[in-house]
Amino acid sequence: MGFTRTSSGLKAMITTARAIADGDLSQRVAIKGHDEVTQLGLAFNDMAERLGVVAKERDKAERLRTDLIAWVSHDLRTPLTSIRVMVEALNDGVITDPKEVKRYYRMMSNDVMGLNSLINDLFCSSTHPTCSCAFKSTKPIFLSAN
Repeated sequence: MGFTRTSSGLKAMITTARAIADGDLSQRVAIKGHDEVTQLGLAFNDMAERLGVVAKERDKAERLRTDLIAWVSHDLRTPLTSIRVMVEALNDGVITDPKEVKRYYRMMSNDVMGLNSLINDLFCSSTHPTCSCAFKSTKPIFLSAN
């Protein structure tokens, strides 16, 4: 009789292990008794619980990564568009007044410095996860505001 119980307990663990391997992290082994198979089942359930927690943390990190890429893309695209428009205006001769030309160059320079700062912060945070320099500014940077 002990052999049958041990065998059925191990078969249940195999079935549950396969379900977890297929992605169903909610599966658990039914716990009955106080023998070595029961202890293995408890350890197995603990492992499954930890895998579930890790999977949730991984999913959250992936969502944050996706959001960060979208935000950074926006923060890069906006000043690049501004610079492109100003360069086209200068190249096409739309802006000819020396004071305005100088103002456009100053705005483009500010945009380039803002982009450089953002890229430096991104590089720092990608190479040093605990980088204290990354995104240290808490106030928004308004590029091309001048």
